[in-house]
Amino acid sequence: KDSDISLEEITEHIKKNYNKHTNCISFSSNANVCLDYGRSTYNDDYVVLKVPKKDFEKDTFFAGKYMLSEVSKVLDEFYSNLDDSSIIKKYFDMIDKAKSQEELEKIKEQVQENLSLKNVTESINYDALNEEQNLFKNKIILKADIMDKNIIKKIGNSFLFSTIGSAFSSLEVIHYKDINKNLLQANANILDIFGLLQQVPETDDIKEIKNILLNKLNNNELNVGYLSNDYNVDNLNDKLTINNLYKLSKGHISYSDAKEIYQKAYSLAKSRLRKEKSIDLLEYILNDSKYKETLDTLRKNTYGVEADIINRKSSQDSINISESVNLKIKEKELYILDYINNLNNETLIKVLESPIEELYGLLDLDYNENISYEEWIANSIIDLIDWDYYGIEELSDNSRKILLYKLSKSNFMSIYHSLKNKDLSDKEIANMTLLKLIRPNEEISKYDKFTIDELDDYLELNRINGSGIKLKSYQMDAFKNINKAYKDYDFTSVVLPTGTGKSYVALSEMSYIAEEVRKLEENREAKILYIAPNNHILDQLKKIIVNNYRQSISESDEDNRYLFWRACNVLCTGRGAGYRLHVRGSSAYIGKYFLRSSLFGQQPDRTGREPEEIYYSLCYLGEL
Repeated sequence: KDSDISLEEITEHIKKNYNKHTNCISFSSNANVCLDYGRSTYNDDYVVLKVPKKDFEKDTFFAGKYMLSEVSKVLDEFYSNLDDSSIIKKYFDMIDKAKSQEELEKIKEQVQENLSLKNVTESINYDALNEEQNLFKNKIILKADIMDKNIIKKIGNSFLFSTIGSAFSSLEVIHYKDINKNLLQANANILDIFGLLQQVPETDDIKEIKNILLNKLNNNELNVGYLSNDYNVDNLNDKLTINNLYKLSKGHISYSDAKEIYQKAYSLAKSRLRKEKSIDLLEYILNDSKYKETLDTLRKNTYGVEADIINRKSSQDSINISESVNLKIKEKELYILDYINNLNNETLIKVLESPIEELYGLLDLDYNENISYEEWIANSIIDLIDWDYYGIEELSDNSRKILLYKLSKSNFMSIYHSLKNKDLSDKEIANMTLLKLIRPNEEISKYDKFTIDELDDYLELNRINGSGIKLKSYQMDAFKNINKAYKDYDFTSVVLPTGTGKSYVALSEMSYIAEEVRKLEENREAKILYIAPNNHILDQLKKIIVNNYRQSISESDEDNRYLFWRACNVLCTGRGAGYRLHVRGSSAYIGKYFLRSSLFGQQPDRTGREPEEIYYSLCYLGEL
């Protein structure tokens, strides 16, 4: 369509995973980024766009740089409309004069204190920017925080800057509108060579080699195939079965640890072979002994890009190889890297052909104390569940302990062995084993999936201690958020639609408060008021309590069930002396404010005035 490039359109393009409905086409100036995307998603096919320097910023733009400059324009316009006496203008001037990140941090502290800004964006340096550029970027972000309104309508500033960060991390280049010329098909082997060249400092020799390759590419002289594809084979994953790994590890190493050792070593072997063969090809193309020392440097300090071993997130648990491209190797796993780096090419080929046998030496059988076969299988089942499917990046240690305990108290081994006799993969067996425990009375197929709510119910994670109350996941979220809010505030509100269980959330919170009071002082009981506009709601709550706290009520005396509950009309003239819960229509208000309201649920008075005399229907909760 006929339009000009804009910050809104580039943001829409990148945040929607390269939205095809914009006029933007994404490239990267980093071959390693391209190889990571290409090998994980795009079938290892590549093109190169030739852009003369004079044409840059006409229809081709460095995305991150362009986006920051557009944000800066918005901030400059905002600044120009400020009064000279404005404190915000004063802080903008201070930010512009800051010469270091340390100075900027001090200004940020002043801003937070004097302008009462609660949400100030953390300054994170981008690998693709130098110190000066990162400082400029962080100044813009702090100004946007102070401005306190969206740069782009309907898109939060935090999301906008996250998108800009993605553009920088990918060294993203945007071509605007159609490409009619200067597009070349690029052989994957040539991209591998460019990737290696971008992993080392740019010396004069590296610059020369890049120019040689670009000239040959431009003249269509690099459309050569490479005869050997040994590094593209995959003989590992189908061999990493539960049975095989238990025999290999003898129960000393968990299924997940043993599998990770094998997978990383295997991927590193492929990476090493890819690197060696790419440098052999580069040596053949250059055909000049003057570059021998540079080629030796490439052999010692670079890695072939394999999607399985590459991480785009900077962290301490990875090795940076090129801007935002990292090798997924933790410090404790460096021995795997050393092991692979010491193998010759012939042995590397054997690793790819017979990985189980060739890599057996990596398993340190003193790695862990021996555990029982049942516990090893239980952990393996948990490791084989596709937690990513449920939006769980990594199962917490506490969740694993709870799940292991539940498995230990079940007949999971008999279910597991019955499924082993069927034509199922290990992942399918793990999923079906857990499903049969969660849904014991249902027919299960390998295509079925449990829900997080079902799993939480099975693990009793949503059960309120000391009661039979079992919250739904959204109710548990509300319950947790109440207590999180109380860390900073005396008052908070819970808003839920009619019929979604406000009474259960309220009762759960009262139970929690009562338990916390007991922790503070032995034999001390919480005094809690539950206020409602009519007796119907109170009767409903009484039924919930009777049905869910039976273990603390005498079953032999029917009347005792109501000993600690008294429904009555009372006169409220004093101040509330604790957390209060005020139920109305579709919300509940909880806080430490005065007991002032109408029967129709107005919010409590926060002015400090003495409350009027108002009658309430309420229940008095003595002991739970």
